[in-house]
Amino acid sequence: MKPKNATEVEYQILRYLIHGNGSSMGDLSSLAEKYNAGLDSAGKPIDPVSHRRFNTAVQRVSVQLNRLLEQRMKKLGVQDE
Repeated sequence: MKPKNATEVEYQILRYLIHGNGSSMGDLSSLAEKYNAGLDSAGKPIDPVSHRRFNTAVQRVSVQLNRLLEQRMKKLGVQDE
């Protein structure tokens, strides 16, 4: 399948990164552990400050990626799938 333009490819890449098989937005546990932002065996944050900062950053990145996806959808005239 030949893409119509670069915007279509950008849209598909963003869609895959956010929602695709094997997307890593849903599971960032290994990265959280690196920053002591993970949870201990009791389900409590190892470092509450790091945990809060990590969660805030994840939310911000998610918002940015979704905005990029929406921009590409509008440019292509694509409805949310």
